Order: sequence, then C-alpha cells, then structure tokens
Amino acid sequence: MMIFDPPTLEDDLLLDLDPMKAIDRKYKAGRERYGPAWVGKRPIYEAHDELLDLGAYLMQEHQKNEIPNDLIEAMIRQALDLIQGVRVAIMHIEEKA
Repeated sequence: MMIFDPPTLEDDLLLDLDPMKAIDRKYKAGRERYGPAWVGKRPIYEAHDELLDLGAYLMQEHQKNEIPNDLIEAMIRQALDLIQGVRVAIMHIEEKA
C-alpha cells in the first residue's frame, strides 16, 4: 500500500500555471532558497537524474492502475525519449572535453 503526502499550496499553484511560467517560478524559488550560484552537477547531468526519477514515478503510477493505460504508457515513452535525448546531449559535451 502506498501512502502519499498531500499536495502543497505551491504544488497547486504550479499546476495552475502555464508550464513555462511554472518552470520559471520553480527555478526562481530554487535561486531564492539556495542562492544565485548553481550548486551541484552540471544541469544536463541533473536533468538526466531527474528524468530517471520521472520514469520511476510514472512506473509507480502505472502500477496503481488509476490513470488510463494509453495515457500513462505514452508518458513513459515520452520520458524514455527525453532520457535518450539528454544522453545524446551529454555525449556531445563529453566529446568536446
């Protein structure tokens, strides 16, 4: 049995925003919390990690069987495509190094 935390007010606000505005808001919130300088791995490597998390999250939702299969399976395929795209981008970076 899975027990989930309820969505926060900020989650609700981000869901209601245009996706690009939600991305901008999330980035600005991170800069306010952690400061203006980037901390951590290069962003493309962080994106890879986040996409792997996305795949795991979608697989968990698929197992719950509450989202129509065709929708969740399409989202999983899109996540896999994004992972592959990020890996290609990383290969380009590493070739130049």
